[in-house]
Amino acid sequence: MNSVNDVLFRSYSVDVGLLVFRLFFGVTMALAHGLPKLQRFAEIHATFPDPLGIGSSASLGMAIFAEIACALVWQPAFVSGLHLCRLSSLCL
Repeated sequence: MNSVNDVLFRSYSVDVGLLVFRLFFGVTMALAHGLPKLQRFAEIHATFPDPLGIGSSASLGMAIFAEIACALVWQPAFVSGLHLCRLSSLCL
């Protein structure tokens, strides 16, 4: 019985560690990369690369969306996943 508890505790510890890791990098991505681009949109939209051929303003808008919205959308998903882990442990 002791080995089962050790495995469950290690798994939970790894899950919490990964949660903190992902939350940190998601927020860092939004604040360090997306927010400065959003604040300087008017300055850099004309010189931003256009790899998709849709215009530099649209490419910059998509980059800002990916770096802010997509990075922050992951945060509630991970928090709700943590609650699901807690609920599933109650069923054991």
